[in-house]
Amino acid sequence: MQIILRYIFWIIIFFVGYTFILYPIILKILSKIKVKYENTKVYEQDYMPSVLLLISAYNEEKIIREKIDNSLCIEYENLQIVIASDGSTDNTEKICREFEPEIRLIHFDKNEGKNATLNKILSNISSDIVVFTDANTMYKKNTIKKLVGGFSDPKVGCIGGHLMLTQTKDSNTSQGEGLYWCYENMLKQMESDLGELLSTNGGIFAARKKIIEKLEEDVPNDFQIPMNIGAKGYKVIYNSDAIAIEKTSTNFIEEMKRKIRIVNRTFTGFLKFKDSIKGLRLFELISHKLIRWFIGIFALLLLLISIALVNQPLYFWILIAQIIFYFLAFVGFIFHSESNIIYIPFYITIIFIASTIGVLKALTGEKYKKWSPPNTSR
Repeated sequence: MQIILRYIFWIIIFFVGYTFILYPIILKILSKIKVKYENTKVYEQDYMPSVLLLISAYNEEKIIREKIDNSLCIEYENLQIVIASDGSTDNTEKICREFEPEIRLIHFDKNEGKNATLNKILSNISSDIVVFTDANTMYKKNTIKKLVGGFSDPKVGCIGGHLMLTQTKDSNTSQGEGLYWCYENMLKQMESDLGELLSTNGGIFAARKKIIEKLEEDVPNDFQIPMNIGAKGYKVIYNSDAIAIEKTSTNFIEEMKRKIRIVNRTFTGFLKFKDSIKGLRLFELISHKLIRWFIGIFALLLLLISIALVNQPLYFWILIAQIIFYFLAFVGFIFHSESNIIYIPFYITIIFIASTIGVLKALTGEKYKKWSPPNTSR
């Protein structure tokens, strides 16, 4: 029995090491072998397709005025700004009306979820490019110009921008989130070098209107739109020069709920679209997403196996290392320490727990179609 446990233990170690260490190395090698997509960061300043900036909003009275002011300062000539209010019951509609006709508000009385609302609007859009954003995501003046310039290449179907997270002194997740986000952006750049960016960020990405399909209501739009467009043979790329700014949540409970929802909806998307995902994109999905979704279960198994093999010196010390790690995470939870040595274990543990809950909810049929904005990131 102990032999079997040892095999399982090291298989899990391999998968964890593969997704976080070996996968980026393989991406780097592939980018050297395969012809690199040269226009990942290049944009043509003279290319000005018609653009619709589509802002999703649900009860965003705390931030919507700032978002509108920010959007009206964007320097792009052929730009239409539309706010999709998904049954907001606060003052979101009232505030938006103050800015008409500079912006257009489309308010729906019933809260049906983000994608259901987007489907209604997308069917009546004539713009060449749709830029998707959220109410709490702020753009620089040249963000859209840089974001859509890559569409001058007809092979490009979707472009993701660069999200910068701002840290507040009250945040107990922002340092861990920031470090994790830097790592994710590195992977996005390498996937983009291959013309196969796996997914984008919902606050800043753009797609050709004519190739956007109807959205599944229980799958994130920033996952299924790039996935479907990539499956059609178009390039999906990342432009780190197109910058958006977003404030992180200052409450780990909100952050936990957000990650559970993201994992649940993205895993649901994998189950729905798995038959259409092929080739390099399938390799990226398994390596970058699928293995990570089970990272919490892997962590629990490693702990349990270490306990079962504690009489062997190697596993004894591995168990001690795990105990120290989770103790530091606990200290980070209790004291909200400013030290990175506390933040990192704390944030990683949040990921472990959230990924496990999100996957289990998806496997048992529980889905997320609606959500409420977290108070501390607004």
